[in-house]
Amino acid sequence: MASVSQPPPVTYPPPVQRWRFAEPPVRRRWFWVAVIAGPAATVTMVVAFAAMIALDARDAPGLIDDPEVMSVVDAECRSMTSTVEGLPLQGDAGAQARRVLDQNSAVKQMVEAVRDLGEDVLARDRPTAQWLEDWERLVEARATFARDLATEDRAALDVPRVDGQRITERMDEAMLLIECVVPEELTEPVFADSRSI
Repeated sequence: MASVSQPPPVTYPPPVQRWRFAEPPVRRRWFWVAVIAGPAATVTMVVAFAAMIALDARDAPGLIDDPEVMSVVDAECRSMTSTVEGLPLQGDAGAQARRVLDQNSAVKQMVEAVRDLGEDVLARDRPTAQWLEDWERLVEARATFARDLATEDRAALDVPRVDGQRITERMDEAMLLIECVVPEELTEPVFADSRSI
């Protein structure tokens, strides 16, 4: 019977002697850097946190962010939008002009409800006063449109502009924290019959 040959023994490399060399010397200046870095990082975090609190407490200049104002604006804007969307421009020129004014009335009610918060509350949230004035300017432009609509074949709504842009863009930007955009019906009137602008 033939003998089975044995495989050669497995040899492993010698273990790495990690501590064969002495540890590098620690220079004294790095010790002090390490000692100072900890407290410095803590101070930096405290200052950053305090700055965040201070910035949060201040009013964002282009954004309506006061909780009391936001609450009223949110409720009133929903009501106004629902009313405006439920008043399509129908009938003859005179009826359509009246619908435009009815839509304006819904906007005026919203503006008045927000103004009822009082000047002190509105002053806490800087863009609110400008936002309300923009609504009033839009209402005035639409009132002119309603007059033209009743007397002209082709009346056009001229939405006021600021720096070349419609004021509605600024109005919508102030509402980033609230779901309240200017309804399209107020800026792009849609007629229910064949009359168009």
